[in-house]
Amino acid sequence: MISVITITNRHGGIDINWSALRRQTHKDFEWILSDTRYEERKEAVKVYTKSDGRIVHFKQGSRDPHAKTWLNHAENEAIAKASGELIVLLQDYIHIRPDALEKFWLQYKADPKLFVSGVGHQYLCPPVVDLQGLITVFEKPYEVKPTTVVWQDPRLRKDLGSFYECRPEDWEANWCMAPRQLFLDVGGFDEDYDYQGHAFDNCSVAFRAYALGYKPYLDQSNESFSINNDSFSKEKLKTQEDFMRIATFHQNRMKDIVSGKHPLKYSFLDKYLKNDTVK
Repeated sequence: MISVITITNRHGGIDINWSALRRQTHKDFEWILSDTRYEERKEAVKVYTKSDGRIVHFKQGSRDPHAKTWLNHAENEAIAKASGELIVLLQDYIHIRPDALEKFWLQYKADPKLFVSGVGHQYLCPPVVDLQGLITVFEKPYEVKPTTVVWQDPRLRKDLGSFYECRPEDWEANWCMAPRQLFLDVGGFDEDYDYQGHAFDNCSVAFRAYALGYKPYLDQSNESFSINNDSFSKEKLKTQEDFMRIATFHQNRMKDIVSGKHPLKYSFLDKYLKNDTVK
């Protein structure tokens, strides 16, 4: 089974994710929806999804007021709840093709040491009519593929085919897959990054997984379609200063791992696994 994980603290976006997931050709999946707004929209989610039994909707753990973000904590919490042997990370406000999960599943079954990233541009945001919308912030649920590109994925290339081994840092956590065992082997996302800012958390996981023998791949045929939600909900902490701070932190952390000053496998995931049955 596949566990699709979406971490969200934004209004809306449920329409885009679920309308794509419910159309998947691979039906054996669960949607782990980690939501800071769980209390206010749990009933709306049930109504919109018709109480689909594949959905695990829960309230995200409380954030430390000293942290700049809580994404890595939330990722680990969600991974611990996952029942699937394959983890797919799907950011909110992203549409995927009907065969997207099937592609990831077949790649995993062919080689369980792969971790694969899809690709995808950002697309024009439809007119926003309700910034406090629970299921959607648009006039009606947005359940189609967007069409107008406003930002192009710089990872796309034409000289290596559609599926090829890539650099670990090309594994983007907005739309990607990795075996659940990979996360157990590396000890989860690095929660220290949450006190630095919004970036490089994916690079940390990918670097450590690569060091343990997992192989990063890019699948240009598994395309995602991201709505440019920064146009109405940009995180205030996403600044150049914030980016440079966490870039420096990341570089130093990776150097410490290489030199043996910091462990390759972390224990961050352990505390959540103690509260959830290991599948």
